Amino acid sequence: MSNQTSPAAASPEPFQAARAAAFSATVDFRKLAAGGRDDGVAELDGRVVPAHGRAERNQLGAFDVLEHVDRDEEALEAMFTAVRPGGGVIVTVPQHGWLWSSADEFAGHARRYSRRDLTHRMLAVGFELVWATSFVTFLLPLMATSRLLTKRRPYSLKREFGLPRPVDRLFERSLDFERVAMTRGISLPIGGSLLVVARRPGVAGG
Repeated sequence: MSNQTSPAAASPEPFQAARAAAFSATVDFRKLAAGGRDDGVAELDGRVVPAHGRAERNQLGAFDVLEHVDRDEEALEAMFTAVRPGGGVIVTVPQHGWLWSSADEFAGHARRYSRRDLTHRMLAVGFELVWATSFVTFLLPLMATSRLLTKRRPYSLKREFGLPRPVDRLFERSLDFERVAMTRGISLPIGGSLLVVARRPGVAGG
């Protein structure tokens, strides 16, 4: 079920509810990966990225976007068209089809991805892969247990996110550890989510 379109999520509009964040050349990806902020950010609607100019953007980010898009290959093609030669994209998606549950249906997901599947789709539209890593790795056993339970009972947003503050802080510390690992170039093999960095071949300004 990981790469099949959910009937509830399907739509004739290929970029339904899809949005992409487009970054200027001043974005410091290391700063962003470390949880910082960068002022060189403009937000675009994924449905009209190419309308803002072909090969106009230096970097594009689609953060938990593609899983909501019926024809995700068209969204990737639009991103490829919009980014300049030598420019890059950062994509995050939910990972592992075996985690599919009513939580995904509640969130409007059309699919969950495998690393192989997403990288294959990005290569197919012309991107070159730079780096990929899983995240939400240390919480994966708890996440898997939660998803198994949601297959047996209706999904509850309150049950999912209404955690006691000490537990929430503990979970956040585990994510902090993963962020440190990623900023050091460590690629985590499994996790609830997947991050892929890719570039459009060519030289900027060439």
